[in-house]
Amino acid sequence: MRTASAGILAVIISAWLMTEIRATTVPAQANMPALPFTLTWTQGKCRNCKIADRIVDVEYVTADEAWAVGYAPPGGDAGAGDYATLHSRDGGKSWIEISEPWQHNEGPSISFVNANEGWLRDVDIVAAETRLMETDDHGKSWRRLEMRDLGVKAVQNLGGGAGYGAGYDVYGKEGYLIATSDHGRHWKRLPFPQVFSPELMYFTGRQHGVVAGCLDRHPAVIKTTDGGLHWTTTALNLASRNSKDSTFCDVEPDSLDFLDAQHGWLLVSKHAFGLQDERGEAAAFSTNDGGATWKTVYHATFRAGQEQFYSLNFLDANLGFLAQIGTRKAEPVGVLHYTTDGGHQWARINLPHWVSRCRRYGDALECAAGEGGFWVLRISPSAQPHK
Repeated sequence: MRTASAGILAVIISAWLMTEIRATTVPAQANMPALPFTLTWTQGKCRNCKIADRIVDVEYVTADEAWAVGYAPPGGDAGAGDYATLHSRDGGKSWIEISEPWQHNEGPSISFVNANEGWLRDVDIVAAETRLMETDDHGKSWRRLEMRDLGVKAVQNLGGGAGYGAGYDVYGKEGYLIATSDHGRHWKRLPFPQVFSPELMYFTGRQHGVVAGCLDRHPAVIKTTDGGLHWTTTALNLASRNSKDSTFCDVEPDSLDFLDAQHGWLLVSKHAFGLQDERGEAAAFSTNDGGATWKTVYHATFRAGQEQFYSLNFLDANLGFLAQIGTRKAEPVGVLHYTTDGGHQWARINLPHWVSRCRRYGDALECAAGEGGFWVLRISPSAQPHK
């Protein structure tokens, strides 16, 4: 869970927007053109959180029920943080930590297909193995699936016992897809193209899927239309500069999202820097042919450490949002870029809290706000049509 450029239409919301807003809609100022969306902030509380003090990812399964990844940053700005899995039944107003293993350095993965059916992937640190848990009763009970592969990083539950995982064998230097159709009783392992290392995965059905990762020091996307038996590869036009390892990229995927089998968006940004290297970079891409070809819809370069990009999501083919952390007077500030024409032009507003990841639910986006406090931001399209 992870650009400012020429041609951006700057829209600045003044100091009143930087105050805390609790479960209310942010209106546009009288002297501003109306925004094509509304922002609704909800600050929740955790009743029994022993680990998390904020959420960094959230997935709504009904209007009231949601699952989230809770996070506690490391003390003294050193080391890695800790993670937990959270559950809300009142729209994010209150949260509880579920009794699954504490996570360190890497957060759990949550994938629900409806309110009942979901997967939870985490790591049992004591046993040193990956656990994949399944529920079919709103998370009241969980059963462990037969999958203990530490190399599996991304999972997706497709419902009805079917789902996928993407992994990488660091010893064999080989990426692979695992697939089940019987609730994890059996798994099929399918290889990715040589030296491709996966990061993010999105299947729009049992046959069609896209995986974003690294191939020969370049960010790349691979696509399948037959459930992983065959793959086509597209390298993205962003070069890595520092790594000598063909399976490692300086520029990595941060967000991968599809509206349907044809229309999708990918966000990448630079995460690794060599000595004397202070050039940061981020880019957004779109596809309208299911991931076979990608075009750049946003690109920015900046000084390393000054910008960070997290989530790219569209509510339809035209209305899209890019979440960023910027800096103002050496302090982090939340920024939301938006487009109403599919990415040809972007505008921006400042936010009172920075947003770490958004997911669609219904006709809106639900976003985790990754500062202290259990904030959720809902982005809803306005009543008037956008162009």
